Amino acid sequence: MIPSKQLYLYTTIYLYTTILAGILLAPTTASASVASHWFEDSSASQNNIATPENSSAQKNPDTTPLPPIDPLKNSAPIDVTPPELKQGELKKEATSLPEKTSGKKSKNKSAKKPETISQVIAEEEKLLGSKNADSLGEESLGGAALVEQANKATEEDNKKFKDALEYVYANHPQIKAQREQVKIADEAVSQAVSGFRPTASANLSKGRERTGDAAETWNYDNTKSRSLNVEQPVFSGGGTVASFMAAKQRVKAARANLSATIQQVLYDAIVAYTDIVEKQSVLELNQQNVAVLQKQMDVTNARFKVGELTLTDISQAKARLASAEASHKQALGDLEAARATFKRKIGYDVQGKTVMPPVPAGIPPTLTESLELSYLNNPILKAAHYNEQAAGDDVYVRGSAILPSVSIQGTMSRADGNRLSALNQIDQDAIRLNINIPIYQSGAEWSRLREARNAAQQAKFNSFDTRESVVESVSIAWESYLTSKAIIISNQAAVDAAETALNGVRKENEFGTRTILDVLNAEQETFSARVNLIQAIRTEKLQAYRLLATVGKLTAKDLGLKSEAEDLKEHYNSAKYQLLGL
Repeated sequence: MIPSKQLYLYTTIYLYTTILAGILLAPTTASASVASHWFEDSSASQNNIATPENSSAQKNPDTTPLPPIDPLKNSAPIDVTPPELKQGELKKEATSLPEKTSGKKSKNKSAKKPETISQVIAEEEKLLGSKNADSLGEESLGGAALVEQANKATEEDNKKFKDALEYVYANHPQIKAQREQVKIADEAVSQAVSGFRPTASANLSKGRERTGDAAETWNYDNTKSRSLNVEQPVFSGGGTVASFMAAKQRVKAARANLSATIQQVLYDAIVAYTDIVEKQSVLELNQQNVAVLQKQMDVTNARFKVGELTLTDISQAKARLASAEASHKQALGDLEAARATFKRKIGYDVQGKTVMPPVPAGIPPTLTESLELSYLNNPILKAAHYNEQAAGDDVYVRGSAILPSVSIQGTMSRADGNRLSALNQIDQDAIRLNINIPIYQSGAEWSRLREARNAAQQAKFNSFDTRESVVESVSIAWESYLTSKAIIISNQAAVDAAETALNGVRKENEFGTRTILDVLNAEQETFSARVNLIQAIRTEKLQAYRLLATVGKLTAKDLGLKSEAEDLKEHYNSAKYQLLGL
């Protein structure tokens, strides 16, 4: 059985073709005869359809009315037959509508070339390598396939990703600079410990002196003196202890800042790594889009040659192809820019094709657990807390300047060559207990004390603000991670729906109910949906790593990175009690 819609389309095309060709090639009487012949043939074709509605009409075909034909209802273009055709060939083509009975096509074995517009289009598309319009989307991937392909990382791909992070951890200049900052803080502890140790100094002098008496007699002699001074602090107003405690807190703050720097640098490296993956995937989609639009352009040209489409359709397809080529060039430029960023953040050029890394393990299951982890592990929050403690200890350091100090001092001195004395050689040894009580020191020490108290309050408020900022960052990271997962599901559905719509629009265009612009728009929507899905997959990975960073778990240990970085505790212990040397 011939579908009514397809029969209606064929009859409309042949009606327009016959009438226009008759007007161009024959006088009025010939046109009337051609039209009359077409109406007779159409009546016969409709009467051959075995349905309950026309079963009675088959017995009396002369009394069966034709269905009304509205030329504006269908959007199928009109094929104008060139005037060079002979009138006999025109009539043969006008009456060559294939008859269909009982759902089977009648074959014309004597036909050596296509006799209808649809057959001409099919032949052109076959020459272009696409049997019909649906074949333009054979290389496309559905939403689920795109997600599976993006998340399909082999063990070798995961090792490549981990190797990149290990290289960054061991060689990035920002991390090395922060490690040196930690060593600087270690030396502050050594300086504070020195306040507990004694000081010793020696003095040696040798020369010649001249002395005179009342008789103005000058005596000349060689002199030599030697002295040794040792002093042990006993009490320094509590400043030494406070300095030691403040230095230790600042070492902890420096280590926390190092951890924050490491996690930020690793996150930047992950951003650069996934950016390469995204740009490579977008470039591939752009290449596929250009290829699809090029095929669409070829099909449009073929349909234009047989008169089914117009120059407007050609221009629309050409404009969309040019736009796709521009997007392809932009994707190439974006990929090269991503390569430069990759080298800057990771330290070497990207090698080969990269694959999206997996979602990291250790993601907190709830927002509450995320906040609890951040209170314990967030390095920025730790650094703010340690700086607050150090600022509080600085108040006692400054306050020690207005308190008494106690020390024990021992001296030894030897002097030779003094002829005026009864003793030519003088030896002197002494041990003293020194107590220093400040009374007035111009007020500077009180100003420094007030300054330290204000700095301590500032550090306290900064710690409060940092805590609130961390809570905000964790909440945003948690919600962004959940949102990114939901967006992937939505974009996956969008890709599936866009591809289904594209296939439908292509079929409807084949039957003349959709224009070329509709097909181009559907292809653009499908392409945009695929790009959005690729970007959403990358966003999910980044938000997962960002959440780990905000809770303080994006460390080398948590990521399982192997590195031979210097042990900071070993350096701290060696510097803390080192008496001499570099």
